[in-house]
Formats: sequence, structure tokens, C-alpha cells
Amino acid sequence: MSVSSIRKFVKQQGRDALAQTKELSRETLAQIRDIFSNISGLTGVSTPDAVQQYYDTASRYFEDALGRGREDVYGFEPRGISESASVMKGMIDPALDQYSLMNRGGFMSQALNPSVVEIDPSKIFGSLDYSTKGYSTANPLLDYRDAASQAMIQGRRGAIEQQADFYANNPNVKGLMTYNV
Repeated sequence: MSVSSIRKFVKQQGRDALAQTKELSRETLAQIRDIFSNISGLTGVSTPDAVQQYYDTASRYFEDALGRGREDVYGFEPRGISESASVMKGMIDPALDQYSLMNRGGFMSQALNPSVVEIDPSKIFGSLDYSTKGYSTANPLLDYRDAASQAMIQGRRGAIEQQADFYANNPNVKGLMTYNV
């Protein structure tokens, strides 16, 4: 086969493919038109008319909704709130009574006669070493009357003033409060 015969063959194949594509497109368009006509036949309205009806209905709805919304806002009368509040209160109180823990036997008995955990202090304090200063063998709890405990509780003389001076005058602390504004 020569190059020219191959070209003729390829061109002819292209023309045939184009003709087939055009025919298939015509058939597909005809099917689409049939579907649309069937749909309009179902509703009795053509597609453009149905679309216009939709726009008209939507427009009317939004106008009505806007009117109702404005009426709700601007025509609001607060009467009736106290009646509905008393109705709600009348519904809440029985629910509180019904579901209250006080109506449950176990809770009520614990509330009226609570159980107490008892321990034997001798088993706990008997193992402690009371030789450390600050412990009292008469009362096995810490005794804060000694000088060291009192000094810790009262703090060092002048410590509060020194701390206040530090926070008021230290440049590093002042730098914390600078926000570069």
C-alpha cells in the first residue's frame, strides 16, 4: 500500500466516524426531547412554564415568610408568658418530686443516718516515731506551738514588704507588663 492510499483510507474512516457520531447525536437529542415531552405530559405543563411556576411560587413564599417574620417580631405581645411559665413550673415541680433522690430509700436512710468509717488510731499512730520534735505523745498529731512551726506560719519579718517592693520596682517584672502597644 502506498502512502496516498493510506491517507485516503484514514480520511474515509474519519468521515465515516464523523457521520456515525452525528447520527448518534441526532438520535440522543431526539431521545432527550422525547423524555422532556413525556415529563411535560405527566404534569400537563411544558418545561419553561413549569420553571416559571416554580419561580413564582418561590417568590410568593418568600414574600409571605418575610411578612410573617416581621409580624412575629414587630407585632409581638408579651402577654401569656406568665401563664406559660406557671404551666412549666407546674410541670417541673412534680418531675423534681418524682425523680428526687430523697424519694429513694437508700439515699434517704444515708441522709438521715449516715454510715461512719471507723478506724483504730492506735494501729496508725502506734507505728509513728514520736521522737521527732513537734510531735506530742499525748496527742499523736503535729503540734504547731514550737518556735520553728510558728516562724514558718508567721513568716520572716519584713518579707511581705520586700516581696511588694520586688514586684513594684524590679525592671524584669515591669517588663512582663509591657505589651509593646
